[in-house]
Amino acid sequence: MKKQDRNWTDSVAEKIARTSNKVQTGFANGMSRLTGNVSAGRLKIMLFIFCVGVGGYCVYIFGDALFSSKVTSTIHIQKLVVPKHATQAGDENLLSNQYVDEPTYQQIIAFKRYMDSLKVAKHPLYDSLSRARPGLLDSVQILIEAYEQFK
Repeated sequence: MKKQDRNWTDSVAEKIARTSNKVQTGFANGMSRLTGNVSAGRLKIMLFIFCVGVGGYCVYIFGDALFSSKVTSTIHIQKLVVPKHATQAGDENLLSNQYVDEPTYQQIIAFKRYMDSLKVAKHPLYDSLSRARPGLLDSVQILIEAYEQFK
């Protein structure tokens, strides 16, 4: 991590820590004002009543979960309904019947033959074209297949 990033994160952490300390101090001061005039004996009794109340409620919740005779299932298994056209992107409606017209198709075939002849002859032009345009022959093949599919 860069020094600039560390400084930024350190300043954010310091602000969070300062805010947390202010909230804690405010809560402590408020509780001190509320209980400042109460004797230690009464505070112990209030703490005991609070602990018994909260503990009893926890025991009740735990016991109800274990020994309840009501059988309620929160999980319901239902058949998944898949819309009819969920697997289709909608592109099929945008495409025409042919990607490529006949004259263009013939030019693509002629170019493919030319590239194949360069490949067989191990001509340096083939290497430079394949390096400059790595997906060119793949695109040509896709166009040929698309034309033949919609022919």
